[in-house]
Amino acid sequence: AQRRFEPSFSKKPIFRRPDFVTAGGRLTGAEKGTALHAVMQFIDYTKCSSIESIEREISAMSGKRLITPEQAESVSAKKILDFFNSPLGKRVLNADNVYREFKYSILAPGELIDTEWAQEQILFQGVVDCCIEERGELTIIDFKTDIVTEKTVDGRAMEYQPQLMAYEYAVERIMGKKAAEKYLYFFHTGTAVKI
Repeated sequence: AQRRFEPSFSKKPIFRRPDFVTAGGRLTGAEKGTALHAVMQFIDYTKCSSIESIEREISAMSGKRLITPEQAESVSAKKILDFFNSPLGKRVLNADNVYREFKYSILAPGELIDTEWAQEQILFQGVVDCCIEERGELTIIDFKTDIVTEKTVDGRAMEYQPQLMAYEYAVERIMGKKAAEKYLYFFHTGTAVKI
């Protein structure tokens, strides 16, 4: 499912949590989210056509120690397959260029955050999960593992708008191309929300 809503700005930015240490062999919800992000960083997109092929990829990542066995066990191959079978996932597979885990650090005018900071420069730092290029234009995709429902997904997406706005600002200036679209993809519901 895809949704769209008009952007609004919040002063409460939400940024990705740091990696967590596994304790006692059981992963917390945050650790499971970190595991899924790691898999999406390293998986061969061309080998995501079936649950079996995705499971082989996850197992290979564990064997190469890109992820731990506990992380491998926690990742749902079906949810990854659902993404690549979605309209947004198909765009990723057919994109001219795909950039994963795009790290950036850039100075930006303070008014992007608050008018009180209009005379200040602020440092934007972050990691864009996925950015695709199609016909010279960019689309930013941020993967989310939040537990949401069809009723709560739009409200949750609103909370991430400042993060996506920061990504757009940074990516356009660093890559010198327009970010035509920005999406949040919620694995829990298989929902793409256009910001």
